[in-house]
Amino acid sequence: MNVREAAFLSLGKCTPGGKYSNLEVDSAIKKYGFTGSDRAFFTALVYGTIEKRITLDYVISRFSSKPPEKLEPKVLDILRLGAYQILFLDRVPDSAACNESVELAKYYTHKGTTGFVNGVLRSISRGKNAIEYPEKGNAGYLSVKYACPEWLCTMWERDYGYEKCESILSGLNRNPRITLRVNTLKTDRESLKKRLSDDGIGCTGTVLSENGLVLDEYTPIGDVTALADGLCFVQDEASQLCTAAVDAHPGDTVIDTCCCPGGKSFGIAMSMGNKGRIFSLDLHESKLSLVEKGAERLGIGIISVAVQNGAKIREEFIGKADSPTCVTSPRKSLKDFRRYSMRYLIPPPAM
Repeated sequence: MNVREAAFLSLGKCTPGGKYSNLEVDSAIKKYGFTGSDRAFFTALVYGTIEKRITLDYVISRFSSKPPEKLEPKVLDILRLGAYQILFLDRVPDSAACNESVELAKYYTHKGTTGFVNGVLRSISRGKNAIEYPEKGNAGYLSVKYACPEWLCTMWERDYGYEKCESILSGLNRNPRITLRVNTLKTDRESLKKRLSDDGIGCTGTVLSENGLVLDEYTPIGDVTALADGLCFVQDEASQLCTAAVDAHPGDTVIDTCCCPGGKSFGIAMSMGNKGRIFSLDLHESKLSLVEKGAERLGIGIISVAVQNGAKIREEFIGKADSPTCVTSPRKSLKDFRRYSMRYLIPPPAM
């Protein structure tokens, strides 16, 4: 299995309603045994093609006789993958991107598609320095340049002004790195940093959270053995700060609504020194096992899970909490737009 073919297959699984891109990338790396430059190239292809989807579809539309929405999904994925290499990967020869895309078309699509794929990609290669993009100064331009939905660009331009909006979008497109929250019930930040270093994983401390470590480069979750050993869990710095803001203390009672997959409950339990009680509630019973398994792995014994609609009052909890109730908003929120595929999953009304 070559890297481009694997990337094409993974893209087909990362559709709305399909697998999350980070889970698919980790799974594919393990399945095909990619290491070193192959792993880096595969990761760049999958994440990059997903992240730049709006930009790629715009460019494809300028050179294709059919609009992207009228193309078969496999053909569109092949074009996106090839166009991403041509437009954004300087070290990949355009000829290689075109030829390998044609080979994918031969194997995975019907007869007659290869000529179309070849023609579109070679046209993009020849005309990439003269593409007419939307006029600067409006949401349409920002949408294409930063590959974010136009409705989001319009909303932020309205709320923050054009320059601030562009600054936000630029920040969204910086490559996110995995952030870990130290399990202070078992270790401390410096000890975990040394453990990761011994395992060949570089990291730096988070700026605002005193219990976070940011990995220096992309590392498959399965390679971070400290996670399996319960010394940490994945949690971005913003969520760590939310946990700290609850200001829970040993012996307190805390209610965490919409808790799954459990990160904030875990962080609060650590702040409490695993003393007191946490009620971790979620609407979806099927997800509560994630909280229970995570708590067990981390050595947390004060969490009780239950099915509960966070929008409804549970009489027995009234007056029970010692700290502010922790309300975790549904995960598909604006803070998740930095994650490669999230920006395409939520229509405006859901926000």
